[in-house]
Amino acid sequence: MKTSQVSGGQTSHDHCCEVVVTHIITATAGPDGSITPSGGVLVAHGEGISFFVFPDAGYETDAVFLDGRKVRLREGNRFDFINADRDHTLSVTFRSEK
Repeated sequence: MKTSQVSGGQTSHDHCCEVVVTHIITATAGPDGSITPSGGVLVAHGEGISFFVFPDAGYETDAVFLDGRKVRLREGNRFDFINADRDHTLSVTFRSEK
């Protein structure tokens, strides 16, 4: 609450603030590749974000897990996370190309 001086008295003004709820998506990659963005990524409630997976030379993506459940990448080695509703973990592993 903000207080201001008016004509020798005080008057109060309520100022409402918008609260933005955020969630953390923790993105990690095993050896032989990377994920971008990585680490703890803040996402506003109800919003989404795209993650990109990059295997090192001679390696390919083995598996991608969202909260421990195997998921698939979209074209371009992309995982689209939509509608953040809580904290999540996203992890990727790599294997040698065959």
